[in-house]
Amino acid sequence: MKGKLTISRPMYGDGREAISIKVKDSASRTSFLEVEIGMADFAKCLTGCAEIECDISVKGLCYVGMTKETKTIDILCPSGLYGEAQEEAATLLARKHEIDGWICDGYWRNQKSFFQKNGETWAMASFYRYVDTV
Repeated sequence: MKGKLTISRPMYGDGREAISIKVKDSASRTSFLEVEIGMADFAKCLTGCAEIECDISVKGLCYVGMTKETKTIDILCPSGLYGEAQEEAATLLARKHEIDGWICDGYWRNQKSFFQKNGETWAMASFYRYVDTV
């Protein structure tokens, strides 16, 4: 199994100085482990100390090892709707395409989300699903 490791030093507004470590599964593109540790404790780890206390967050373990597939579908939308009403209509129409494990991400704030084609309003819906890796 392949993954990606990110170690960063975020700038917190409360003055905390910490190191953030994130582990991401390459196949599912799921960040499933996040670690936050103080800088002094991180330095101890780097110099050989073991089992140093830290804060961890685990999520999305059910997707680790699976493959994330994505696709887009153009959906005809009712004309005359704008803003939130247009987004709500697109979400309802997209739900009809949520079959075989496909889920619409429901994000409509991209410049390409809505477009005109032949005088009609269309939504470009993004879908994803996780499938077992063979």
